[in-house]
Amino acid sequence: MSSFRVGQKVVCIDDDWPFKDDPRMRRVPMIGEVLTIIDTSNYVFSNGPDVTLAFAELQENFLWDDGRYGMTYYASQFFRPLIERPESLEHDTELFLSLLTNRELVE
Repeated sequence: MSSFRVGQKVVCIDDDWPFKDDPRMRRVPMIGEVLTIIDTSNYVFSNGPDVTLAFAELQENFLWDDGRYGMTYYASQFFRPLIERPESLEHDTELFLSLLTNRELVE
């Protein structure tokens, strides 16, 4: 089972794309770029099966043979899920530290 899902944000960890110089590609994901998954698929590459990902930010990225631009999929091994911190994390940490420092010792 894949750890990737539609709507999830991921970060590109490797941008050594074998097709990065293909003139049909407008651009490829770059290291550190955050993207939003809009579809997943299973694909069998020469080195075995992998989950592939399509992104909202790259929907019109590939020039197909019929002359239209469309979506393409990328191997999931080039991405990791983005771990987002809750906005309240800083406040929660301050509250936790204040509880630790103001707590009476129980014997």
